[in-house]
Amino acid sequence: KSGSPVCLTSDQLELVDRLVQSFYTEHEVGKLRFPSGSGNPDKIVSLRLPESDSSIAAYNSAKPDPGFLQRMRSAFFFRPSAMEWSTRNLRQGTVDDDELWRAGSGDTKFFEQRVIESAPDTNVTLLIDVSGSMNGSKTRSAMAAAQTMCAVLRDTRGVRVRVRAHTADVRDCGYTGAIVHKIWDHGDPMSRLGIISTCERGNNFDGYAIGWCVDELMSTSHPNEQNVIFVLADGAPNGNGVGRVNYGGDLAFDHVRSVVEYAQRN
Repeated sequence: KSGSPVCLTSDQLELVDRLVQSFYTEHEVGKLRFPSGSGNPDKIVSLRLPESDSSIAAYNSAKPDPGFLQRMRSAFFFRPSAMEWSTRNLRQGTVDDDELWRAGSGDTKFFEQRVIESAPDTNVTLLIDVSGSMNGSKTRSAMAAAQTMCAVLRDTRGVRVRVRAHTADVRDCGYTGAIVHKIWDHGDPMSRLGIISTCERGNNFDGYAIGWCVDELMSTSHPNEQNVIFVLADGAPNGNGVGRVNYGGDLAFDHVRSVVEYAQRN
């Protein structure tokens, strides 16, 4: 009845926790792996906003040209990785040393055939700056780019792709510091890309957003998988850090470089 406590099993509690974490997660900068810089935002909030009528309308107004999509399909190339396996106990092929014992009994099924299949093996993040300076035509261009990338890569075997967007200091929403929006993941409706146009806009802690995406890639990467981040932005880092120390200028650019170097090393 109304007001009665609900008892959940441990599995149900774990599921609820995963659902909550997918929609809102707060990360202390000091506990993240990538380098911190001057004027850091103290925390990074990751959000998964719901779709709205406005975001769906924005998505429908920015669909890329089909001919352009086809040209992009031929432009994307990822390093192939070789998947190899063997079919054993054959009567012809390459001698299988482990099965040579069969020859003593007249059994000739001591051959194998090795099969090597080449396919991309790539983990991709598209990170889009959605700060105030990106409003208008820049955002529409970024959303069209995101639609193109997802349309081209979502069905490419061996390629996993996600779209993230970042802003900062959006006090109207109650969030200070850096914000990373989880815009699109494999299996989501493509219309979620319209959220790029409708999310609240503020400043931009570029290095911290890139670092967050690097750590996400590293935590979800498969063995021997190449990790790629595409970043779409229009200008310089700018944010109000801890104690309102500005994140900008040469110090912020140095921080972005240090995060990129961290990504390359890892």
